[in-house]
Amino acid sequence: PWKEEAAGRVKWLQGAGITPASDENQEVIHIFLGCLAGYDRRARQTAEAAMRILQKAHIPFEILADEEVCCGDTVHRVGDFTTAQKVKEINEENILKNDIKKMYVLSPHCFNTFKNVFLSKKIEHIQIFPLLDLIDDLLKSGAIKLVGSIEKKATFHDPCFFSKHRDIIDQPREILAAIPGIEMVEMEHYGKKSLCCGGGGGGIWRDTKKGERLSEIRLDEALKVDATLVVTSCPYCLSMLEDGRQGDEKYQVLEIMDICELIEKGISNEDH
Repeated sequence: PWKEEAAGRVKWLQGAGITPASDENQEVIHIFLGCLAGYDRRARQTAEAAMRILQKAHIPFEILADEEVCCGDTVHRVGDFTTAQKVKEINEENILKNDIKKMYVLSPHCFNTFKNVFLSKKIEHIQIFPLLDLIDDLLKSGAIKLVGSIEKKATFHDPCFFSKHRDIIDQPREILAAIPGIEMVEMEHYGKKSLCCGGGGGGIWRDTKKGERLSEIRLDEALKVDATLVVTSCPYCLSMLEDGRQGDEKYQVLEIMDICELIEKGISNEDH
């Protein structure tokens, strides 16, 4: 969707100093980045944070990088079923060709696409999880330790494909509550009744009038509970909320972050 060269992913990873690790004595997992994290400048920061967390926890991981293509979520939802089927087949081929056994997905959109929309017998044996699961496991097992205090009044914006479709509601809040210094508050709409950011189904490319933008309505809710930090776990939500924040001076008191960025910020530089 960004009409960028696939090789751009490799250049970005090299420039960021992200080197996928391998360990013959440990299971190597695969990270599916998704298009936004692969090409959008802001979303790339969330992917970099996620991969640095894995490096600090000594978790061997691989990335398809220039072989990875779009998951097909948006083209499927806007009705371009021919292109959706094409990328589905390319993804299946790449997964099988690279002998992927376990795959963690950065975007809730990609996760839902692989688990619900495009799941086929060809890849039904592959274990597919949201990356949030791995971060949660690393924290609970003590593989990573949150020691840096982050004094923020935070609220969590639920991505639709986690809260409404997969019932992933408590997990991100438990992760945030484990960060020293964080004070959690809830917006008027949260969990299964959370409001969409407006980016799904092609909405990220749609122009909406000011006052009707879902992202701004969401930020208004954050202001009402006196939050200073809005946290999410979806590159689409991050992009839409960031755009909404930049479009109005009253939102400048808010900071928008992905949960992986917050976790990496709270991890010490010590060995884990």
